[in-house]
Amino acid sequence: MENNLAKKNQKVKKMPRKSKSYMIKAIYIFHLTGLPVFKFSIDKKQDIDEILFAGVSSAIDLFLKELGHSNLYAIQTEDGTLIYSSKHGLIFVVHAFEKDDVKLGQFLVKQIEIEFLKDFSYFFETQDITYIEKSIFETFEVKAQKLYDQLYHLYQTSPEFFNIFDPNLPLFILL
Repeated sequence: MENNLAKKNQKVKKMPRKSKSYMIKAIYIFHLTGLPVFKFSIDKKQDIDEILFAGVSSAIDLFLKELGHSNLYAIQTEDGTLIYSSKHGLIFVVHAFEKDDVKLGQFLVKQIEIEFLKDFSYFFETQDITYIEKSIFETFEVKAQKLYDQLYHLYQTSPEFFNIFDPNLPLFILL
């Protein structure tokens, strides 16, 4: 009997578990015109058509405003959640793996928004946005990685933090 059970167990394949070394797939910033501004992939397998994603995100944002809604906050699917924020003509998106990761994503999208606008708002105030040279924003990748690392560490060590504090406050004030 034990031998039959062992044979059955050998036939059952174990499902690979998703590595939780990261909880966010990618960070995107789009202009409301539908132009991609910045992309930072934490999950290097995350490869999408940024122009299509920017256009769809922009269209959804504009459509919701047309309906009288203020902002798009999230689109949830079986495979993850897209967490949105928009300010000064830009759409900020964090792609989280699972429903459990949304709190981290909400904080990250707001911190990315705060820091990106602090560094680059002048560009969008002084430019006619018909074309965006994305290489201008490559320096922000280091800051995006640092923000993610800090928030991920905080999420691992003190998850209650994410239930207490307002994600709209700059991270340096919270830490």
